[in-house]
Amino acid sequence: MPLPVDLSIDRVIRAYRFAMQADPAAAGTPDELIRFGRRVGRLDAAEAGFQEVIRRKKERETAEPLARYGDFLAEDKKEPLAAVEQYRQALIWVPDDDATRGKVAAIYLKMAAEAFAKQQYAVAEDRVKEAGKYVTDRSSDQGRTLADYQARLRNIRR
Repeated sequence: MPLPVDLSIDRVIRAYRFAMQADPAAAGTPDELIRFGRRVGRLDAAEAGFQEVIRRKKERETAEPLARYGDFLAEDKKEPLAAVEQYRQALIWVPDDDATRGKVAAIYLKMAAEAFAKQQYAVAEDRVKEAGKYVTDRSSDQGRTLADYQARLRNIRR
């Protein structure tokens, strides 16, 4: 009688992690771990893949993996402040990246909206100030939202 084969998710994740350690030059392995981890709902495994991609790219500094990791933290893990940190790191390498700047502004504007809804105006003011650092086009939807929040805060202070 043949031995049972372990087909568990944990075994597959262990195999990906072993492959990453065994052959650090295998560029696709962390990306495969990210895809698999997301597909099976194992965000810890996907996050390990993102961290490995970033670690490997340190030699050829680039903003793209940092921005992708920020997207993952914002969208999948629902950790907006952690996402902001990754986006800020990406902006160190490409400071004029309007897409990444827009993502940071969007996070802060969303947090400002949540603070307004809870009548936490000091928190809202702080979030609006932070968003203002990243909104590049004041005539855009983000720019108009920012201006609206700034006006609301001015009215509250009166």
